[in-house]
Amino acid sequence: MLEEPVPSDRLFQSVIAQRHKKNKKGGGDSRVILKVDNRPRFVRQMEEEDWRTALPWLEVELHKIYPDKVLGFMYLGSLRTAQTRTVYRDLNIDYILTIARDLDVRVDPGMKHLVLPVEDIPGENILLLFEKAFVFIDKARKENKGILLHCFAGLSRSVTVAAAYIMRRYKMTRDEALNMIREARPAAQPNPGFMNMLLEYEKSLRRGGGRDALLGED
Repeated sequence: MLEEPVPSDRLFQSVIAQRHKKNKKGGGDSRVILKVDNRPRFVRQMEEEDWRTALPWLEVELHKIYPDKVLGFMYLGSLRTAQTRTVYRDLNIDYILTIARDLDVRVDPGMKHLVLPVEDIPGENILLLFEKAFVFIDKARKENKGILLHCFAGLSRSVTVAAAYIMRRYKMTRDEALNMIREARPAAQPNPGFMNMLLEYEKSLRRGGGRDALLGED
């Protein structure tokens, strides 16, 4: 596994390039597979240096470790994301919101960690935890720090809380908030019960039950 970005000109001189030449000389498949985490610096480098054109023989497999940015300060990820300390350093994340039960998440000293115990089942009333989640999320926003929302897979529970926050703060409908999230995290999909609860929450916001004071612009 490659740990740090490597300029494409150095890749030509690397062991990876030597493997490509050896494969090509032997008459076999000359492609070389490079496995890396989806670290933002790697992704940015590949785009800026146009690796597909410069290194057509190199096939890059990105491991989904790093979270997806939903808002300027808010990220969505999985348990594996929450267990990867480089994520916190690279993305200036000081707040971790765990929306699940019994997940092993270890954070560095000084980081803020809140656990909201929720099962990913349709009958779980996740609405009851929204207010506590919103206060925690807003602390990160006001301190200009990144926050990671995660559950196990980062697709249902954490997405539900993120969607509810976006709905209230930006006065969006459920579907508008979910569409916004899916632009960053296409697989996001709350379970059917959570989808219904988000719809109920949308109706509550329309009736003026959102208590916007918690989410002021200050």
